[in-house]
This record gives sequence, structure tokens and C-alpha cells, in this order.
Amino acid sequence: MTIGKDPGHVEHTSLDEIKEFFYRFYAPNNATLVISGGIKAAEAMRLAEKWFGPLPRRDVKRPRRITEPPQHEARSLTVEKDVPYHAVYKAWHCPPRAAQDYIAADIVTDLLTGSKSGRLYQRMVKETRVASSISAFSWGLYDPGMLSIEGRVAKGRTVEEYEQVLNEVLQEFDSLKPDELERMQNRIESSDIFEKTTVLNRAMSMAIYDSLGDPHLINTQADAYRQLTAQQVLDAKQKYLRPEQCSTLYYLSTQA
Repeated sequence: MTIGKDPGHVEHTSLDEIKEFFYRFYAPNNATLVISGGIKAAEAMRLAEKWFGPLPRRDVKRPRRITEPPQHEARSLTVEKDVPYHAVYKAWHCPPRAAQDYIAADIVTDLLTGSKSGRLYQRMVKETRVASSISAFSWGLYDPGMLSIEGRVAKGRTVEEYEQVLNEVLQEFDSLKPDELERMQNRIESSDIFEKTTVLNRAMSMAIYDSLGDPHLINTQADAYRQLTAQQVLDAKQKYLRPEQCSTLYYLSTQA
């Protein structure tokens, strides 16, 4: 994983800065420990107390979160590089992962490109062929984050053609077919079941949900998606995928 914008950010970091960061955040009162696998609960507790019990609590000073003000007009930036194709990156503000309507916003991106039956893939890649690939996803952050749509413009097509079709699909997203939401809910549920087949994935999921405030979400998150109504999904689309809340990066090829 890249740390910083360039290698100099790592090269110029002092040992004292690294130590200060470690002792500021790596504290037992700022951690979640999950033990899973073929071990008895009593033995797990004994080992946890042996290795982690002596670690002292620390005064964890969390950074002050600055809330970005609401965005009231579309923003864009154009960059030209020697790359083989044009690409368009769009991002809209969305709620944090623990917010009540996050899952409704999240499933909007799944309905757009969660599979080859997604609306954007069908229209932009398969039918009009203005894009060679396209994806939509939510960032799933603890803080307020983004819903993103990223696509590569197909060879011989223009960014204007790409955007016209994209906007048409988003504008037409004002209703759901009878089986469209159910099909995506089934996909999410099967993915949830598959992920729980490994001990490591179960442990990681429980740690993440505990950090969100409720480890029991590991057993109820898929049900929350299952209980979503079509109207809740459409309301989330209308609320978050607003043109004035969108920021766009046009990454253009000088080869085209």
C-alpha cells in the first residue's frame, strides 16, 4: 500500500515521528482483539491476559475531525497525460458506514455496476459501447465518504458521448424492476455467507463491526440489506447522486 504521495514522505520521516505515532495509537484501549479458530474460550482468555494484559493503557488523543461543508455546485478538474485511454472519475458525498441510510446508498452502486446486469454496464459497455469498463462503489468509511463511478472511455468514443449516456442512465434511475432489488439482495446475502466460510474473514468482520460500535452486526448486516425497500433505495439515489454534489476528474489521454 502506498504511503504518502511520493517516496520522500517515507524517506524524510524520522524515527521519533514513527515512535510518537505508534505510542499515540497502538494502545490496548484503542484496539479490538478477536480470537477465532480451534481454541477453547478459557484458553483464549488465558493467552490474551498473558500477552496483552500487562500492556498499559495510554492517553489516546484522537485527531479532531473537520466536517466538510455541504457542496452546492458541481466541481471538475481536467488532467492530460500520456496514457492509452480517457478515463472519467466521479464522486458524490455519502454518509459514514454507521449511518442509518448508508446501506441504501451502498446498494445504489451495486444496482448500477454490481454485476454485468447492472444498469451502467448494460447501457454503457454492452449496448452503446461508449465505455470499455465501468464501476460504481461506496467507500465504506467510518467518516462521511464518497460514492464513486469510474469508467474508461472506449477507443474512438469521446468523453462527451460517455457523459451523455452516463447522465441518461442516472436520470432514468427513478424506478426499480420487480426483481431487480431482490436479485441484488440475493447476491449480497450469498456473498455474506461465502465470506463467513473462513475463520480469518469472520474474525476480521467482527473486529470491523466492533470498531463501528456493534460486533453483532456480523449476524445482522445481510438482513439489513434484505429489508431495504425499493423506495428507500430510490430515496437514497435522489438524495446523494445529485449533480451539484458531484466532483469529476477528467483524466485525458494525449494519445487520443
